[in-house]
Amino acid sequence: TIAGELDVATVMEGSIQRANDRVRVNVKLIDAHTDAQLWAESYDEELTSENVFGIQADLARAIVSALAATLTTEEAKRIAESDSTSLAVYDLYTQAVYLLRNSQRGDEAATRRAISILEGATRQDPDFAIAYARMASTYYRSVPFGFWTQADARALADPLIARAMELDPDNPETQVAVGIAAE
Repeated sequence: TIAGELDVATVMEGSIQRANDRVRVNVKLIDAHTDAQLWAESYDEELTSENVFGIQADLARAIVSALAATLTTEEAKRIAESDSTSLAVYDLYTQAVYLLRNSQRGDEAATRRAISILEGATRQDPDFAIAYARMASTYYRSVPFGFWTQADARALADPLIARAMELDPDNPETQVAVGIAAE
């Protein structure tokens, strides 16, 4: 059903579990037409600031290989790059995203807490583009709930989008923020 709605031939399914300083990632690719499993992999590793982005890059390369896809030079470079050099900063980002995704829509306290967490991430890593972009998107997406006016959201979000564009204009999170601002 999902594959049909998205008009895709392959679906990726997975889970991530974290316990203390270990992470386990289970991923599989499923043929959307036959429901057959095409590929599966599990990663069980110690989680450190040095290897968290390496795990992501390894996983991305394995999926590309399993799909028999070819990466452009730019795509390969993008996979090799990390969004932040700090596991603590990335952890803040994921906390904010989790809070935004799992709180009730229109939960002002959760939204403001997520923004505060993202601000902390950008204070610790001023070059963390996706945190700026997520913050900007959150401001704009919260206008319908009355947390701030459209003008206030624009005043708060637009400098964040500008910073994200300066740091990483091709990042999907940055592009989402730009798109939301243009609505």
